[in-house]
Amino acid sequence: MTKIQQIVVIVYVLLLAGRIRARLHRCSTEIYVENVTIHDCLNEPIEFEMARCRGQCYSEDYLIYNWQSLAKPYRHQHRMHCCTPKQTYSRSVSFVCQNKKIRQIEYPFITHCDCKLCSDPCENF
Repeated sequence: MTKIQQIVVIVYVLLLAGRIRARLHRCSTEIYVENVTIHDCLNEPIEFEMARCRGQCYSEDYLIYNWQSLAKPYRHQHRMHCCTPKQTYSRSVSFVCQNKKIRQIEYPFITHCDCKLCSDPCENF
């Protein structure tokens, strides 16, 4: 293969990888509605607006070779990134119970997500 053919193949692979990556759902915040039942207060569930982190992050697994080792000449190297909350704030919801008392619930609400290095469940393999 000539040098020009090698360059063309490399460029093609990079372009293809870029298109595949563009199709992936990137790590971001997703808003959804959760039906919550408040015992000793309401008979029917109420809706809470919630947020979660959802999407894909870059991860890789590759082998590191040690040709001097007699037992096992390689080991796995893992770099895993997880879509996790980057920024939250405390959100509160107030409602009136059936006994006419006002009740307030606070919960964390995610505003931004990011890919962060996460623990590796394959570490011991």
